Amino acid sequence: MAEDLMTSHELADYLKVDLRTVYRYIKQGHIPKVKVGGRWRFRRGDIEGWLRGEPQVESSLPSSGKHILVVDDNPGTVAVLMDILQEAGYNVQIARNGEEALAMLREIYYDLLIVDLNLPKIGGLALISKAHELYGREVKCIIVTGFASKESAIEAVNLGVQRFLEKPFSASHLLTTVKSTLDE
Repeated sequence: MAEDLMTSHELADYLKVDLRTVYRYIKQGHIPKVKVGGRWRFRRGDIEGWLRGEPQVESSLPSSGKHILVVDDNPGTVAVLMDILQEAGYNVQIARNGEEALAMLREIYYDLLIVDLNLPKIGGLALISKAHELYGREVKCIIVTGFASKESAIEAVNLGVQRFLEKPFSASHLLTTVKSTLDE
């Protein structure tokens, strides 16, 4: 391989640390990284320089520096969420179902998950439970749904979901909810 790029899992093995430690370093901006196809990758040479204490080149994060994963199978909802959040300066990625989101969570640390309650393959609450298995309760979550029930709200709170956002929602309500959740 020309650049010898590593995934988050490969980096954890290389550094002989657990994946949570790698995600923490990514979140804190300590590890030199590059964006390849929407995913963080790590150049072996950059990591070796970082380990030797060499100065690092600043990463090119958006102005907010916050990474959000939107998980929804409705193209209209996805388009609205992407437009509003990207315009506000967030780095947004999309997953169309729970399986796709879980694969992305294994590769990248996200500051916030915005998850539809009713997803194909792996439901929203099951996905959040699996995200907590990966990250602990550090990852923050907002459930977006048009079909909230008392039972699902109780289950979500028990899982550590910070907020429920009912469809339809306004751009200002979305941004206020995202900001307050990230600020907790």
